[in-house]
Amino acid sequence: MIEPTATRTLEIVEESRMAPEMDILLRQLLVACFSPNDASFFVKSRYWHGSAPEYSVIGRVNGEIRAHVGVVVRQIRCNGTQVRIGGIQNACAHPACRGQNLGVWVLRAAMEEMPRRTVSFGMLFCLPELERYYASLGWIATREPVTMCMDGGADEPIPGKNSCMYWSPRGESLPPGPIHLQGADW
Repeated sequence: MIEPTATRTLEIVEESRMAPEMDILLRQLLVACFSPNDASFFVKSRYWHGSAPEYSVIGRVNGEIRAHVGVVVRQIRCNGTQVRIGGIQNACAHPACRGQNLGVWVLRAAMEEMPRRTVSFGMLFCLPELERYYASLGWIATREPVTMCMDGGADEPIPGKNSCMYWSPRGESLPPGPIHLQGADW
């Protein structure tokens, strides 16, 4: 439980300026937050499928990193229409701090940053049981098919366990039709 007198601070860090020490601390947080199957990956990298974030939002409580979200900025195609998106990556709050809205805090900060970076839509992939959580923050599930391209290989659908959700700073709908990530998922 976070003390009522705890000091909370948010920091937006450009990936190009990410210090190696900060990278290690973020990977340690991800290991603590994710399932053992995913956690083993984070020992080595924060870049899911090689997709590096453009920026990360880091939430600290009394100086300790307790929440994080990375944002991958790229062009995707929605039924042939090019769309600039901010892909939510590795959103988490330390297990000891769950239920205290730290995840909401960093996610909202990441969302508020998107229009400043001329991002038209946010996009994330989550397990179906998390859709209600993200929907409460304005994210909308899409049932359009989503295709990715791993390492320049053949197109393939994103893993079936993932739901695709989007958000628009201007309340717009994502262009209808099949979605191609023009690279790997994040």
